[in-house]
Amino acid sequence: MQKQHAAKQKLAHQLIESQEAERKRIASEMHDAIGQDLLIIKNLSFMALEEKKNENREKYLQEISETASQTIDDVRKISHNLRPFQIDKLGLAKALESLVLNISKTSTIRFTYDVEAIDGFFLKEQEIHVYRILQECVTNIIKHSDAQEAVVTVRKSNGSVVLMVKDDGKGFPEEIAGTPRQKADGFGLSGLTERVTILNGQLSIVSKLNKGTIVSITLPLLKQ
Repeated sequence: MQKQHAAKQKLAHQLIESQEAERKRIASEMHDAIGQDLLIIKNLSFMALEEKKNENREKYLQEISETASQTIDDVRKISHNLRPFQIDKLGLAKALESLVLNISKTSTIRFTYDVEAIDGFFLKEQEIHVYRILQECVTNIIKHSDAQEAVVTVRKSNGSVVLMVKDDGKGFPEEIAGTPRQKADGFGLSGLTERVTILNGQLSIVSKLNKGTIVSITLPLLKQ
């Protein structure tokens, strides 16, 4: 019982740390991007009001319009990081497909995917974790694997959803596969293990140097 209590306390502490780090990141993005753009718009507006020549005023108004458009894009990016709009617009399954497709467009790695319909099996607040889990898996492949091909599958199996991501890349030492947090940080796995734990799931990582990696995540259907 003491071990279970300690584990729950540790997880709660890690979640609070993650939330605070996320809030800090968002605050920084809002200050650096949106705050700066709004200041530019304010200054340009003042200059346009003070400008007596119509030709210069039109130039300022054009710059205001362009900066406002950039600000809108920045707001969309920040909102997407909080909760990807694809989940609500397309459903979880299509959102996962869209995630793999869009990320693959930025990489030379050839991605294939097979995602079964899993809409409605998770609560809304749980869907974001499923999405982020796959996002982290795919991002790790692009950042670390040096792979040529990768395969993503999401399937229902015996009251669970099994998410599997395979690549033919360089892999990493087998001792990392146990995914203790202190070893996982440098390989982009710490956030992954936390989210799997939140969903009461099981994480398996099989990897060998120069022989690729298989990440398998089993998530119980918390909503049926």
